[in-house]
Amino acid sequence: MILENFYAKIGGNYNEVLERLLSEKRITSFVIRFLDDNSFETLCQYLDNKDYNSAFNSAHNLKGLAQNLGFTKLAKSSEKLSNALRSDNQDVLMTSHTLINDVIADYKEVKVAIKKLKKQLK
Repeated sequence: MILENFYAKIGGNYNEVLERLLSEKRITSFVIRFLDDNSFETLCQYLDNKDYNSAFNSAHNLKGLAQNLGFTKLAKSSEKLSNALRSDNQDVLMTSHTLINDVIADYKEVKVAIKKLKKQLK
């Protein structure tokens, strides 16, 4: 029930993840390990450095990880950013800070929720 509440708070899809990973214990393990992934940090660094090809790779990795873990909002915002980076249209990306801000907000929401989940599980 704790894990289902976690997914409800972040707008995720618990049942979909349960079908894929088959057990709550496995889901919990992968969710907690999400905090160790550095895709978000490298994405931010690459964007700061205007290295859009590398930023695309990080955004794409973050999107895939979020999709696999059922972090629906983060997966969608990462996908939009990834698509903008893939298009190689720097004008679109530079004028659309909303895409970047959405990823940042969704990532922070997931990160805070995972930290609360860890405390509840202790």
